[in-house]
Amino acid sequence: MIHKKEKSSLYSPSILTGINCILIFCFSLLTSCSANNDDIPGADGDMDSGDIETTESNEEDGDAEINACNNAEQSFDYGVPLDPDSPWPKFRHDAAQTGAAPFSLCDDGRSFWSFKTGKGIFSSPVIGADGTIYIGSADRIFYAINPDGSERWRFESGEIIDSSALLDDKGRVYFGSGDGYLYALKADSGEEVWRFLADDPSERDAFIRWFEGNVAIDPKGRLILGNDNWYIYAINRDSGERVWRFETPDQTWSLAAVDSTSGNIFIGNNNLLLPEIMGNVFAIDKDGNEIWKTGTIGTMAASPLLTSDKSLAISSFDGFVYSFNSSDGSLKWKLGTRDHVYSSAALHNDGYIVIPSTDGTVYALDPDSGEQRWAFDWGNPIRSSPAIDGNGLIYMGTGDGYLLVLNPDGSMRWALRLIKEDRDDLNASPALGPNAVYLAGENGEVFGVPFDFCLRDSETDNPDCLISPQEPLDDEGAFLLFITRFGSSLVKPPAEIEAHEPMAFSLMVREQSDTILALIETESLQVTSTPAAELDIFVSAARQFFIVYPKTPFVPDEDGNVSLSISGNYLINPERTGLKFDNGTVGGTFSKVFKFKVNQTVPGAILLPIPEKPGDPAGVWQMSRLSAPLPTILPSYNQIGFDAHHFLIGLVEGDAEQAIAWGVEMLPSSVDSLSPIPDTSAIMVFNVHYQDGHITLENNVGFSMGIQGTTIPFNLFRMTAALNDKASAPAGASVQAVSKCSDIPMYGTFLQSFGFCHPETDLLVAYGAVNLEPWQSGVGNKPEGIGEVTLSTGPDKITAAITSGTLPLEQHTLGILLVDSETGALVVLDYGKQLTRSFAEDGSASVELGFDPAEVPDKVRAYFMLDVYPAARQELEIPAAE
Repeated sequence: MIHKKEKSSLYSPSILTGINCILIFCFSLLTSCSANNDDIPGADGDMDSGDIETTESNEEDGDAEINACNNAEQSFDYGVPLDPDSPWPKFRHDAAQTGAAPFSLCDDGRSFWSFKTGKGIFSSPVIGADGTIYIGSADRIFYAINPDGSERWRFESGEIIDSSALLDDKGRVYFGSGDGYLYALKADSGEEVWRFLADDPSERDAFIRWFEGNVAIDPKGRLILGNDNWYIYAINRDSGERVWRFETPDQTWSLAAVDSTSGNIFIGNNNLLLPEIMGNVFAIDKDGNEIWKTGTIGTMAASPLLTSDKSLAISSFDGFVYSFNSSDGSLKWKLGTRDHVYSSAALHNDGYIVIPSTDGTVYALDPDSGEQRWAFDWGNPIRSSPAIDGNGLIYMGTGDGYLLVLNPDGSMRWALRLIKEDRDDLNASPALGPNAVYLAGENGEVFGVPFDFCLRDSETDNPDCLISPQEPLDDEGAFLLFITRFGSSLVKPPAEIEAHEPMAFSLMVREQSDTILALIETESLQVTSTPAAELDIFVSAARQFFIVYPKTPFVPDEDGNVSLSISGNYLINPERTGLKFDNGTVGGTFSKVFKFKVNQTVPGAILLPIPEKPGDPAGVWQMSRLSAPLPTILPSYNQIGFDAHHFLIGLVEGDAEQAIAWGVEMLPSSVDSLSPIPDTSAIMVFNVHYQDGHITLENNVGFSMGIQGTTIPFNLFRMTAALNDKASAPAGASVQAVSKCSDIPMYGTFLQSFGFCHPETDLLVAYGAVNLEPWQSGVGNKPEGIGEVTLSTGPDKITAAITSGTLPLEQHTLGILLVDSETGALVVLDYGKQLTRSFAEDGSASVELGFDPAEVPDKVRAYFMLDVYPAARQELEIPAAE
């Protein structure tokens, strides 16, 4: 058996005010790794999850007598009107949110299966009495899946579905959607019973009315759930009418724990502005009145656990797990982890609390004292909330695509790699049926995994199975890990890189088989390349990862290789406030040489057309499925939201090696259709560099984007990719974004105090990936019916007037782009922020670009941009101010 780790509380922080959950700004952007033993953790092999074969063997494991199947129907007393015949009717299983099933799983010989949806899944499944699995996807569809993995029915909502459903005792299934509706459907057919629309967010100065939290039910049968419009609702489940609403200071993603005796509910909130006054943990009575509130300095997105003694266990984005007295909200204890905690706690049969952290460790805590009973180090972030069966086996997904199963003593029972493609986060939480485990992932698949699948005789040689009681990490030492653009940690990096590829590395320090908190000492970090190349180094705010970017492409040696030598000191025992770490003492050194083969490319020109004049075909890429795994807080705030963003990027002018591009956010209206967002401020401009198949789209002199009502400035936004002969990036494009916190209006101070800005550089650094491919044919043409476009200028503005056309301009995104007439250089302005648009009843329109005259050269080439097409162009002289 694995050793137990007997520890007391890890850290003792002080309290400070926080920030709003505006971190979704970081950039509207999950994890890639090869199936090999160099992953943290990993296994060799090429088997696709959908091709896994099973047998009908029920193999004894020697640990417990848990394989004898008893398929008799069971009923459960949930204390609230959930479906009594359902083994897992809601997120976290029951009203108290124990995450624990009262039954033991068995292997009845069923087969492994996977079911593919159209986009990533962050929602967690629920299971009907007949074994039907219910789950929503970012493709906007809510699915009912038969026990064999075939589709039973589907229901399409108007936005992505992040909410987990609930099954009641009247045969209905309920779920919320990003379109602002709570839906009630007949569970057997998917027929709509009613829908409830959340209140207009402008009532509370909120920005959206998404249902991102899950659905609960109280003893009276009222549905309880929070919305992003800053309300928590109680809804009559028969009529869909509002019973009461409770005002909150911010968005609510947490699911309420319900006391089945009193009807009181307990719920977290995203608030970080003066949480000690406004609160972000609330107790509410059955009539919607506040009983008490308390606050922590981190977002409380997790769902609270109501323990047997009526204490409340809830985790926070400040990296701590808290226990509060449910009677008055007073603090019982708190325990710090090395990173933020997204997961919700589970209550084990043996009486302890199980909670994973994004620091890659699963913690078992005493519910009375918070004392740590054991810890299991996995090595990659875990956001999935654990599920526990009747024999005390613990199930969860991992950030690198594994279903992880632990024994009650914290040793690993087995793990199965479910996703081996780039987008491999299993951030959703498992649901347990009598014979199988169900969960879903960022790649859009739902998985049905038979009980103890990897312990079957037929899977003895399955390379995707890990069967060992030990942690898959070395016991001692300081290690530099290569972080893929989708976020997976690799001890051994990929053999080949692109010549201009940015790379991320993180530090992991192990002492006596424990992973400890260790920070990179920024000033001691040394990175050199052989052959020599000019490098930019960006160290993260928490100083646990850094990015290496070649300012010019790597030039390999005669063998086609390049080496990176990395060394430095690490600090231990820092002072801590939330996730802000200060000072510390040198605990040791790290050093490693990474050797890469540089990808050999084929010379050529940009394959998409670059217009010479308005009316010419213009190349268009789609940028979609943005992923931001670093820092680890970003997927926790908005991963499914990142996945929902789509940009079109159009070429405006240039040549085969350098060009200028204009990017605009678009709204998906169907699988293969995008619609303009007429009033969007999400506009990017890029310098495009292309050489031998490598493309870089970069803005390194600053621009801003309006996100959720706030303008976020970027000092750097860069995408790099290797394109194939279809002008597509099959491996995705690396994305790097840098923002200076002191330049961020309103929230910059909070970001600094919360620990998301480097204490010396004040930079917030993000790293990730995005899909980059030609949009449809990759060629855009001038739309018919634009009419006449007249461009005029003043000393501080340029105006485009559009008249006499038939095109409905109010349905399109209008803009103006400037290029220096003398040098051909892009004039970098805050286009999204500085554009204003107006439309007249006669179909005419105008768009105005305001600017500081000091930012604009005397002579410019002005383009009128219709969506991403350069529809008109004119040379202009900027008049001097009077």
